[in-house]
Amino acid sequence: MKIPRWYLWQFAAWLVTGLPFQWFFTAFNGLPFLSLPDAPGPNGPSLPLWVLVMIFLYHPILTAPVAVWSAFSHRKRSLPRP
Repeated sequence: MKIPRWYLWQFAAWLVTGLPFQWFFTAFNGLPFLSLPDAPGPNGPSLPLWVLVMIFLYHPILTAPVAVWSAFSHRKRSLPRP
């Protein structure tokens, strides 16, 4: 099983951008590191902004099943046929 290159690049970019963003968000709001952003509401962020932040923070987790499926399906194609 070989992890797709696009996922490795995506994960590396997330390590450089996503984790510092999460740290900045939680450190300056006095929240635990693994807390989620406030839900959208009248005093919170707008729904589109909240969805964008959630996708940005958790896209490596959300796309991991696609990467694993891609790795396994690539292996099936590369096996020689009898």
